[in-house]
Amino acid sequence: MRWINIQGLHDTALIETVGRNFSLHPLLLEDITNTGQRPKLEDYNEQIFIVLKALASGAEAAEQLSLVLGANYVISFEEGPPECFKSVRERLVRPASRQRQLGSDYLCYSLMDTVIDDYFSYIQHLEDRLVELEERLLQNPDRLSLNQLYHLRSEQLFARRLIVPLRDVIAAMRHGQTSLIKPESAVYLRDLADHVTRIDENLEMLRTLTSTMLETYLSSQSMRTGEIMRILTLFSTIFIPLTFVVGLYGMNFDYMPELHWRAAYPLLLIGMALIVVAMLAFFRRKHWLWPPGSDS
Repeated sequence: MRWINIQGLHDTALIETVGRNFSLHPLLLEDITNTGQRPKLEDYNEQIFIVLKALASGAEAAEQLSLVLGANYVISFEEGPPECFKSVRERLVRPASRQRQLGSDYLCYSLMDTVIDDYFSYIQHLEDRLVELEERLLQNPDRLSLNQLYHLRSEQLFARRLIVPLRDVIAAMRHGQTSLIKPESAVYLRDLADHVTRIDENLEMLRTLTSTMLETYLSSQSMRTGEIMRILTLFSTIFIPLTFVVGLYGMNFDYMPELHWRAAYPLLLIGMALIVVAMLAFFRRKHWLWPPGSDS
């Protein structure tokens, strides 16, 4: 059994040479160099072609990984740096490892399992960021938090678009009629399917939590706006009778006897102050200015 790992997709001459030596289909080679592929599986009779997307914790984008499974070989094509299959390489060094003893289909499973396990760390990274953002929203919701919340939701949708097709890929490997995957590997593929299901469920949980946080933020902003409008309305209400009094004595009539009283001006100020105090007392009794439970 052989494992050939090609790092980087820029050397098209090398990829074409590998394709000729292993009789790879031209469409298969085209899909390898086209990094816009979604996760999929294609059966070429003598080979099985698998496309995966690698997501690591803190990664900004997904990197494409292509696997070609043959009767006694596995060829992998990595788009990015050689970090994804490090653990598999370490196990292959040991002569008694399962990767050496159970054939190419088990090695293919090991490579896929390594890629899918990285999704757990990616989801944990999303969850940590979401918890931190939740605390910030409860303390001081602002526009920056809202933008980060939308960004997190888009990351979750992006990860889910990569995970959902993996179900079809693994189902095709489990139930496909091919001699390249031995019946003994079914139990390992079932474990792989369980991992994908758990990842999908975790993403759905994060999506629900994100939607709840978004609704909480919008509700808090609506309550804040309502509180501001309530205060402004109360103060506007206070100034309505004061405006009436000022407008009444601002009319230009010749005969308004109180305008000539010596005590008219201070009496008017005292009357206006009493109006304000009376209205504040009324608002307080109705709990309009200081609602129950508020610090006043």
